[in-house]
Amino acid sequence: MAVVAAPETPPRKGVAKARRDVDLSGLWEAWEENRAIRKFSRKKGSLLEWEDPSKVGKINKRSLLLNHKVLLALVEMYCPSNEPNKTVPVLNLKEQVRRYFEEIDITPKPGMIYCTSHSLKMFMSYINRRHDGSKRKDHRLKAIFDAVGKYWPAKIRSRRTLALEDAAEEAEEGEEAGEEEEEEGTLTEPEDEDGQVCEVDEYLAESMGLVSGSPQPPSAYIGTVAYELDADTAQVVPYEAKAPASGTDLVRELAELEHFASKLDSPL
Repeated sequence: MAVVAAPETPPRKGVAKARRDVDLSGLWEAWEENRAIRKFSRKKGSLLEWEDPSKVGKINKRSLLLNHKVLLALVEMYCPSNEPNKTVPVLNLKEQVRRYFEEIDITPKPGMIYCTSHSLKMFMSYINRRHDGSKRKDHRLKAIFDAVGKYWPAKIRSRRTLALEDAAEEAEEGEEAGEEEEEEGTLTEPEDEDGQVCEVDEYLAESMGLVSGSPQPPSAYIGTVAYELDADTAQVVPYEAKAPASGTDLVRELAELEHFASKLDSPL
């Protein structure tokens, strides 16, 4: 009887790369010492700020501006002792983010530490790609890229590459603006006579048994009754139109008035 060899797992091809480790000592202290960062984190329970919940984790110029203080501290700690074009490892960032939340006595939501660390890594990759020596008009962008320029040489890009990236960024911002306008349109009704936008309070409408966009209730079509002040009793009473005097032809009087008005409008 032949002996069947026990199955063995084949050896993995290639050699696994050693995990890269960097020193970020002092990063969480820099965040904690910044009053604006610390105040925001205690209020929102997060290190990073985003435009709205639907744009969490979206790395672009807007989110870069919102988090420029956090990223400036990261650049100052990471760039001096690391090679250019090397992004920061997530594991090292996780340790700094965890220590920061512990120091300000905040318990982050599940997954917050990893997501924040990954977003910081992506921010550094974004900054590295955009580090081309261009002049920045916004003082926040200028501070970040000036700090990077102290330690890493700029990568000069061709005009064609710059034009393509600028066009892509403008298109992205245009799409975001369109989404914001569309979202705002769903929350508002057309302007009223005074030109003011009437906001629709869906919760209030629902609590009143109304549906947004539904027709007016029957009571809206009931004619109103005019009131006047009675001269004798000083009481507010319904207005009663007086009957015309006997022998008065209202149709004829109206025709005469129209004829008289037409003469006034005619040229001399």
